[in-house]
Amino acid sequence: MLEKRDRELMETIRKVYNQQKLMYENRTHQCQDRIVNLFQPHVRPIVRGKDKAKTEFGAKINISEVNGSCRIDRFSWDAYNESTDVKMQVENFKQTYGCYPRVFLGDQIFLTRENRKYLKEKGVKIYGKPLGGPPKNDSQTAS
Repeated sequence: MLEKRDRELMETIRKVYNQQKLMYENRTHQCQDRIVNLFQPHVRPIVRGKDKAKTEFGAKINISEVNGSCRIDRFSWDAYNESTDVKMQVENFKQTYGCYPRVFLGDQIFLTRENRKYLKEKGVKIYGKPLGGPPKNDSQTAS
């Protein structure tokens, strides 16, 4: 009889085999929830396309900071577009504190046209890079 850890490892190996077989039969290099580490099957590759590292590994964590305290709004090992979390985070903030946040600080992935429009409708000031080409000076702007 195998110990629990060994049974879990065998199950992971079976899943990897099935994923590899599926990709081979379909002549593809990707599959949903692809396992890339036998000992950490929950870790997913996140394709970023950056010069330094095309692929990253690890959890995505979205947090809100209020008066020096941080709250985790979402913690996920799955690859997904974080920009879809903005509305959820802002509405959670309103439900918790009774008002919308005064300021939203985010990088480019969060500041899509749709999210900018939503934040503007809610009266939330946005800090981050503006849309379009780089500004004449390299400083961050508020809108």
